[in-house]
Amino acid sequence: MAWKVTVKDESDDFDDQTDEADLADDDLDYDYEDESYDDQRVGLFATPGRTIALVSSGIVLVFVLGIAVWLLATRQPEPASGASNLREYDPVPAVRVGSIAPDFQLNDLYSGKSVKLSSFRGKPLWVNFWATWCTFCKIEMPEMKQRYDKFKDKDLAILGVDLNEDNNTVKQYVQQGKYDWNFVIDPGPVNQQYFVTGLPTHVFIDKNGVIRSLVVGGINGDQMDESLAKIISQ
Repeated sequence: MAWKVTVKDESDDFDDQTDEADLADDDLDYDYEDESYDDQRVGLFATPGRTIALVSSGIVLVFVLGIAVWLLATRQPEPASGASNLREYDPVPAVRVGSIAPDFQLNDLYSGKSVKLSSFRGKPLWVNFWATWCTFCKIEMPEMKQRYDKFKDKDLAILGVDLNEDNNTVKQYVQQGKYDWNFVIDPGPVNQQYFVTGLPTHVFIDKNGVIRSLVVGGINGDQMDESLAKIISQ
């Protein structure tokens, strides 16, 4: 009887085990690469929802900052030191035809003495808000002088309220034009008190202190005569 001997090659088992190990390592490497890719996606804009939330927050922030800047820009400045104290007349009376002209106090151009609007009570008064650089003011002031010369024997008074110019500049201009009515210089609060939005502005007040005519902007001779007729007794 013959015996058959089978010799098992252990190297084949070793190779098989090695191949299995390599496959396992490949699987581990693949999983590791996937995890690294996922980690890289984690950030501010990792998802569409997070992106929308961040963009919305940015828009809201810009809107809030815009409102804050607008509020600061529209804030009213405090009157300068030494200026006519507008708070003295608060609450501000309405400036309209038929209402009593709000009182104010400014310094005379020449004497420096205090001049109050109410001191003209009993006379027809023409208040002219103006400045030497104002084109329409330059055009109309010669005609204003003609009316003043014509009606001053009927107690017409004119009060020129210059808007915050140098004293010497105003004096020189007034003297050159031979304008001989009352002039004061307003640092700004009285223009605000009368809601002056442009120069010139004319306010015609009767002897009782009531506003009878308001003209904003340049005024011609016919308008002057029409407004003066409302405050001068014929």
